[in-house]
Amino acid sequence: MFGKTFTRWMAGSAFTLALVTNLVGVGSASAQSLGATLSADSATSAVTAGTTLTVKSSSYEADESVGFWINVPAGTIVSPDSLGQTDTEVVDGVVGLDAMGSADSNGKLTYTVDTSGLPDGSYSLVAHGLSTGIEGVLDFTITSGPAASLSDGNNTSVAAGTMLTISGASYEADEPIGVWINVPDGAVISSDSLGQSDTEVVDGVVGLDAMGYADDNGAFSYTLDTTGLPSGNYSIVAHGLKTGIEKVLMFTIK
Repeated sequence: MFGKTFTRWMAGSAFTLALVTNLVGVGSASAQSLGATLSADSATSAVTAGTTLTVKSSSYEADESVGFWINVPAGTIVSPDSLGQTDTEVVDGVVGLDAMGSADSNGKLTYTVDTSGLPDGSYSLVAHGLSTGIEGVLDFTITSGPAASLSDGNNTSVAAGTMLTISGASYEADEPIGVWINVPDGAVISSDSLGQSDTEVVDGVVGLDAMGYADDNGAFSYTLDTTGLPSGNYSIVAHGLKTGIEKVLMFTIK
């Protein structure tokens, strides 16, 4: 199952053997540490879900392939489309990342991680060199962004780039939920807006790639990356694919 792009992982107490102390903003990088540049704030490793983490290292062999996985908090549940993947699964407290990293001709590595779908908690990203066995670790924390409820008449105002956490209820247990945004007339949005690579406005609507899912009680929570949205009034719509229930949140980009 785990032979695709990474070779092994650590969970539980064994993971502590791989921990390093020199992380972003703390001293200088050692031979087995990852220096991290966070897209939201390069001075902190506490980010909202959906933030793209960019990690860097110069410790590997030239052109070395590097596998990645994430150690998650005990009991964490993530949907299959979390982390920008379609097959995300927690096995023994670990999530493997499909995309393999690769060092350049000087042994330098740059890798981005999509944190979409990760619930609040403390995580560790591990990079493992397939040739050298060198491992680097970056500890990071997912924290909630501004929260808003999906219901007609509600409105919230945020700056572009804010990770907006929306919630709703009354869906079926485990129901898949499609999400889209109604944009202002004439809004021009780049293809890499909203944390996507294929963002397109069609008849005043932008579809969101990441599917949402209700939990066992029919409650729904979703993190919206508002990066790239110009100032204006928007609405986000959550549509239950089984029940047809639709809920709307009005929001404004300042």
